[in-house]
Amino acid sequence: SSSMKDWLRLRILHCRKQGSPLGLGAGTGSAHWRPFSVIDRITVRGARQHNLKNVDVGFVSDHLVTFGISPGYAGYQLNQNLDLYKRIIDTLAVLPGVRSAAATSDPELANNQSMSGIGIPGYTPAEGERMSVEWAEITPGYFDTLKLAFLIGRDINNQDHASAAKVAIVNETFARRYFGTPEKAVGHNFARGGGPENKPDFQIIGIVPNAKHRNLGREIEPTVLYPHLASA
Repeated sequence: SSSMKDWLRLRILHCRKQGSPLGLGAGTGSAHWRPFSVIDRITVRGARQHNLKNVDVGFVSDHLVTFGISPGYAGYQLNQNLDLYKRIIDTLAVLPGVRSAAATSDPELANNQSMSGIGIPGYTPAEGERMSVEWAEITPGYFDTLKLAFLIGRDINNQDHASAAKVAIVNETFARRYFGTPEKAVGHNFARGGGPENKPDFQIIGIVPNAKHRNLGREIEPTVLYPHLASA
């Protein structure tokens, strides 16, 4: 709506002036978090926030603004969130100076992480090896917004929804650790969860380069990026 567009424009202008994260939604403090079901961070390319030009984080970090939203605090139910996120992203994408916008449940360089156990057919873990990976939900356009080019494979799109086959994108660390090379990883399946009841029904469709995630000093973890539309 025009009122939402005007409000978001004012918030981005405020962020540009103050150099601080942009808040959206009722309430303050930490985001209303429900694992794997709530997108809590929108990333916008167009306005400068933090100057990381001299640090190689793996993605183009200048002219990015990120802000969190807490739909639950404003009275939204989980089944309303997908439409809300789409309206916000669509509104942001057409604001003057914004080149792209996307959302994630596990934002970059926010000093947080979301882990999940996995199982990979044919892979035998070493003694004491922890079979857990960083797990994030993303919307279409996320990698384009970060200017993170694919090593191989394809991006997610609006056809990767809950009724479609389960697909995922993984980072280079994941591909090399479990399959040897990015080329060998594409097309393979894995399970979310390591128990015999967990089916290997996630197919790897693309590999992205490694990028700093939790913070600048932490080692890069194997990472799975899953289409948010498929979690509905």
